[in-house]
Amino acid sequence: MRNKIFQNIFLAAMAVFLVGGVFTFGAIYSRISHLYTLGELLLELFTPILAVLVVAMALSFFLAARLSRQITRPLGDIDLQNPDDREIYEELRPLVDRIRGQNRQIQQKVDELKVEHYRQDTMRREFTANVSHELKTPLTSISGYAELIENGLVKPEDVPRFAGTIYREAQRLIVLVNDIIRLSRLEDKDVVQETRDIPLLDLCRETCSYLEEAAARRQVSLTVTGEAMTIHGVPQIAEEILYNLCDNAIKYNRPGGTVTVTVFSREGRPAVEVRDTGIGIPEKEQARVFERFYRVDKSHSKELGGTGLGLSIVKHGAAFLGARLELESTEGVGTAIRVIF
Repeated sequence: MRNKIFQNIFLAAMAVFLVGGVFTFGAIYSRISHLYTLGELLLELFTPILAVLVVAMALSFFLAARLSRQITRPLGDIDLQNPDDREIYEELRPLVDRIRGQNRQIQQKVDELKVEHYRQDTMRREFTANVSHELKTPLTSISGYAELIENGLVKPEDVPRFAGTIYREAQRLIVLVNDIIRLSRLEDKDVVQETRDIPLLDLCRETCSYLEEAAARRQVSLTVTGEAMTIHGVPQIAEEILYNLCDNAIKYNRPGGTVTVTVFSREGRPAVEVRDTGIGIPEKEQARVFERFYRVDKSHSKELGGTGLGLSIVKHGAAFLGARLELESTEGVGTAIRVIF
């Protein structure tokens, strides 16, 4: 930048000296033109003109170097971390203000990143602790029962019961691992998955058909209603969202209760609502139900099955599809969760 300023000042000074020299030479020639021709005059004044040019170049160089230093010194003195406008040109004040504003934005972004890093680190530690706990419980059970059978400490008639327990705990592990894999896949948005148009009402009916047996066992009626609408996305992820919502609505319902799945339009966008008449969610816990491994009814979590990752899969699946979630729940009355695509 300083070199550019120096060049501009040098050229300007040279131009001033040259213009002045031309006018001076013209004035001299007009006065003595009756004594000399132009060629004779140029030859006569060659040495003085050359000397004047050298002096003009020297003066231009000196002025350009001095002025360029004076102009660029305030720029070099600006502290980019803490810009101070006490000794700057008035023309530089907008630049300093802009630097100060950008510094504030950078610091704000750094603070936000620190908070996000802390949040992510806390979630990672909690996730690791929860996964360790969830894996340890069935593995301990499997190991204990298998050791009893191996050492012959089980009566022959009790072997089928012990084997059944080992099988159920192994299935629980498989479900947990599959849910963790699903969650990891949803968090990795760079994974390329095939998207297409999905008839939402048909998908709801198909998904609920898989849960009819589970609903019947808990004496819960399952109904799908609404208007035919189409969304664009990954069919498997949309199905996982609906499956987990309906599965939760059935598990945390009461005998004789209902689960109603409704497809409708919200603000011109396709939406689906899963409403149940179950135990509901206390208001103070509603903000946490989408966290990993969080269960509202911890006392019956093993009896109800599941991994505690269902609603977390719903949350990340909705984010993957660009949808938003709405939760409405009253303790002892029921819960409604809406997905607006």
